[in-house]
Amino acid sequence: MELLQRELVRHIMGNFGIAPPPHFGAGGITTPEFKTNKAVKMEYTDGEESEVISYPVWAGQAQLGKGVLRVAFIDIEDEFHEYCVVFRVDDLQIYGVKHIYMEGELASFYVWQDDWVPMTLAKKLYISSGIEQFADHGPLWTPGEPKDLFKPLASLVDMS
Repeated sequence: MELLQRELVRHIMGNFGIAPPPHFGAGGITTPEFKTNKAVKMEYTDGEESEVISYPVWAGQAQLGKGVLRVAFIDIEDEFHEYCVVFRVDDLQIYGVKHIYMEGELASFYVWQDDWVPMTLAKKLYISSGIEQFADHGPLWTPGEPKDLFKPLASLVDMS
């Protein structure tokens, strides 16, 4: 089950152009014009030492039939690449995926309900199918702002 979930998350992120180096920045919403002036701040504590690091938020949108798909994400460049991505169509449900690229990769799916809640396998497959249909149409991304995606994105980043 974990392997399937990881592949679904990787596929969704790939459809948005989100992939670890050397592919990061090659397309989708990872090119420079999609970097916003917003940032998510994280505090790291090591004993008595603490450090606050700001991670830039990237955001884009694409026409999806009569609706608009909006996506926001951050790249936590640490020992490993960790991507936190939130997306929604118009004012519908907000979804989040998180992927840590490391040995024994970790990937997870969530739905926003004033906090992140895990999804059923059926819902994960449904969302993945929708993103795949979207990608089949060759989306034309335009830069966007995170707006109502910022709070869920910051919350997703903060999850362990």
